[in-house]
Amino acid sequence: FKNALDASMVPMMKAMENAKLANKVDKDFVALMIPHHQSAVDMAKAYLPYSNNNKIRAIAEQILASQQEEIAWLKKQ
Repeated sequence: FKNALDASMVPMMKAMENAKLANKVDKDFVALMIPHHQSAVDMAKAYLPYSNNNKIRAIAEQILASQQEEIAWLKKQ
């Protein structure tokens, strides 16, 4: 699980470090939130195969659904 978790976070850190910010609060927020949300999706996907807790599993599944929807919306902004 540790390897899968690490693999889910490295792309987010690189994307956030390399984000081209425009010094415009809304645009910059969106530019940083997309990789942040994608990391949450990737972390949930990494967690689910190892899950033994139904309540946490439900939260991970909720994260998958909500964050993917928000990513799609943010990309349209």
